[in-house]
Amino acid sequence: MRVRHFFEPDLLVVSETYPPYSVGGAETSLHIVLKQLSVRMRLNVISLYDGALPKLEQVDGVNVVFLPKGPASEKDLRASLIVSLRHLYLLLCMEPGQSPAEPDIFEMIYMRTARGLKHAHFDVNKDYRDLADSFSRALVHETLRVLKPVRVHADNYRAAALCWGMSAFFSGQSSVMIRDNRFVCARSNNSMVVGGKICASCDRSCAAEDSPKDVEGKKSELKKIQDFRSKMIAGYKRVLVTGPHLKRITEEHLGIKARIVRNPSDDVQMVDSMISVVAQTPGRSVVVIGMLNENKGQLPFVKKYIDYLRAGPQPFVTFHFAGRGDRIRKQIESLMEKEKRFAVVFHDFLGREDLFRLIRSSHVVACPTIWPEPFGRVPLEAGLCGRPIVSFAVGGLPGSIQHEKTGFLVKPGDYRAFFDHQQKLLDDPEMAYAFGSAGREFICSTYSVDASCRELEAQLGLSE
Repeated sequence: MRVRHFFEPDLLVVSETYPPYSVGGAETSLHIVLKQLSVRMRLNVISLYDGALPKLEQVDGVNVVFLPKGPASEKDLRASLIVSLRHLYLLLCMEPGQSPAEPDIFEMIYMRTARGLKHAHFDVNKDYRDLADSFSRALVHETLRVLKPVRVHADNYRAAALCWGMSAFFSGQSSVMIRDNRFVCARSNNSMVVGGKICASCDRSCAAEDSPKDVEGKKSELKKIQDFRSKMIAGYKRVLVTGPHLKRITEEHLGIKARIVRNPSDDVQMVDSMISVVAQTPGRSVVVIGMLNENKGQLPFVKKYIDYLRAGPQPFVTFHFAGRGDRIRKQIESLMEKEKRFAVVFHDFLGREDLFRLIRSSHVVACPTIWPEPFGRVPLEAGLCGRPIVSFAVGGLPGSIQHEKTGFLVKPGDYRAFFDHQQKLLDDPEMAYAFGSAGREFICSTYSVDASCRELEAQLGLSE
């Protein structure tokens, strides 16, 4: 396709990953909004992928420039960057049949863009050290120079890092969306949990868990990361967050004003077309959604359910786990080898249609998340499918679950109460139906795509 319309967009969004090369909730939320905004304005996306050369794609009508993350070997950084820059200019700047610019030009661009280039991408745990000299940041900056956007919006921490320093050549409006805990938690998994307890403030006590042989050295490194990220986010003219939880911790920890732009639910009509003929499965089924890891809490969920059954027999339940994570899966499978009182079915990663069909066929959605989930799309997905949800009251989850109306919110760590509420919904189909119906009404009215688009347009000055 000819790409003259790529230049000088009203809004250029930078996201480290983007569909179809990503499957996370943050990228899903972003794409849902951009699909609708792209109809109303000149909008482009810059993202990274695992390919060797830059390429252009339209993803559901959204123009995306996909840039390579960097070569496998850091010995090839200089040559790879020049090849990528040349290809980028061929894609964006050349008319059909026009000869590419002289090689010397790309040498000059390379010197401007990447003096002292040392790293292919940047290590999240060493961003203060690696970022300035990274291949991916150099290529993103050159693409920004070429496209000359009116506004730049960095979506989430890694995108904010890739855009860091663009004020040297870009004087327009800049904004950043915070979707996770990385700006307030320097720990590699940004869990904000130490010793099984959620951190109220940061004393870097996680260093003793993560680096027991060099606690003080780890604390020093964590401080460098925190200081660097605070400096990074201060360079943006507007800071956006996805809900009250992130607004509170951002303002408390960083001392900056944050504005809320809610994540959208998926398109209601689209979801209805996917689930209209899906019936509930016989028996009792519970869906648990999310990557299988420590933060999401699937392993202790299974362990505690085994303990729960020791208090007395319960009707047979099948738990459906939708998400990747081989290490946790193997541990759960080991626990289930001789277990006959309930079943666990693993579905790995599911696409949107398969996920919605699974939720619709279930009776209850469970969210045993341990960490303070920054937002969490699971309550939105449960609501659209008309299913009740049981969740620990952590992070941003209470914002999208109405206790005793669309589901139950449980004190973190109180597994007995969690399972009691789960059984209550499984035992009472009328209550489950009422909660599911209320959840659908709440999600559709509060988290519509139109509302999210209006909020983003207003905060970025696009509706003026």
